[in-house]
Amino acid sequence: MAVIEMLNRDPWRFAVGDTCYIAGHPQREATITGAFGVGRSCWPHYLVTDYNGSEWQVPQQCLSRSVIGG
Repeated sequence: MAVIEMLNRDPWRFAVGDTCYIAGHPQREATITGAFGVGRSCWPHYLVTDYNGSEWQVPQQCLSRSVIGG
């Protein structure tokens, strides 16, 4: 229950400059370049630049600090 309370107080798990991996994309390092809230609950979304230099808008639940599925 303590984890849920912590997430409710501070749902943001990444910061600008962090390295991450994006679900559904090639599992190569990407970099967080921005962060913003979306919707009534302000669920965390991030701007992420991938290995090709493309920028994506990604919800937090699609990001990981480690390779996804590998």
